[in-house]
Amino acid sequence: MIEIYNNPKQLPDTWDTAAKDNYALKKDYLIHLHEYNPCKQTYVILDKGEISSILVYYELNMNIFTYSKLKLNIPITIIGIPCSVCEKGYSLSSKDTDEIGDYIKSIKGAKIILNAESSLDLKGFAKGHTLPACIMDVKWDSFDEYLSKLRSHYRYRYKKAFKKLDAISIKALNSSDFNFEHYSLYEQVYDKSQFKLEKLSFEFFKNAGENIMEFSLSNTPVAFIQYKIVGREMVFLFGGMDYALNKEYDLYINMLLYIVRLAIENNCTHINFGQTAEEIKCRLGAFREYKYMYIHHSNPFLNKAVSLLQDLFCYKLKDIRLKVLKV
Repeated sequence: MIEIYNNPKQLPDTWDTAAKDNYALKKDYLIHLHEYNPCKQTYVILDKGEISSILVYYELNMNIFTYSKLKLNIPITIIGIPCSVCEKGYSLSSKDTDEIGDYIKSIKGAKIILNAESSLDLKGFAKGHTLPACIMDVKWDSFDEYLSKLRSHYRYRYKKAFKKLDAISIKALNSSDFNFEHYSLYEQVYDKSQFKLEKLSFEFFKNAGENIMEFSLSNTPVAFIQYKIVGREMVFLFGGMDYALNKEYDLYINMLLYIVRLAIENNCTHINFGQTAEEIKCRLGAFREYKYMYIHHSNPFLNKAVSLLQDLFCYKLKDIRLKVLKV
């Protein structure tokens, strides 16, 4: 039996069990998103005596050709987490794939399943790449050891960048102290983003309760990173920076390097850097974890067209071949 909920506060506690280790699919995260990023979220449970599979979907008016040079904004139902994170918006039992697939097909209009695994076997859906996640295995006992394991070119580049932090003050910031100066830095990153989805609100950050590190110059915020630690995984959630100062202080590189430092200091075994700027993150020693999207339209003619033209909708992987770390 399929159960539909319109408010995550109504979800049974067993939802979190079905969500497994997906922090973004847990009730508390969904409640926060429901309150501070409302976008007609719907929560679905497939119950077979106990919760068997779950998913979240929401509505967004977006450019269906996000990954190409074309532009056409249409309303789309996205099966995913309603903010730009790497995690998928579902947890499926393999025996439920056909039933859940039929349910998603029954939703009117265009649907996209984001950040799915390649093995998801959905009949009647077009399939292609979306942005990959950038993952780093953390194998070092100190940040200095990490630097020592880099090939000389990269080590020189990052030591030079890190030296620029001498002029920058870095401190932990409570979410409650997040202000509009910080938010304007996030807006700069969002506005510069090549692949836009939803823009998060000031209240989303103000009430998130996540870890934030502020980078400031002469008491003025110039960058921030928001992150969380899930088990022994460091997750880089969001950031902001003053692009006018990026080159002078290597802000973005230093934000990423600081994530590496924090991960080592917190005994994390790996870092999830997120899905953007993949080449820069790979130059730190990260590797790509491929993510997939599945597309369907309830109109049979349009669904056939999507299958034939799927290369226009899907992300084209970059050819990145780097040797950053010493063997």
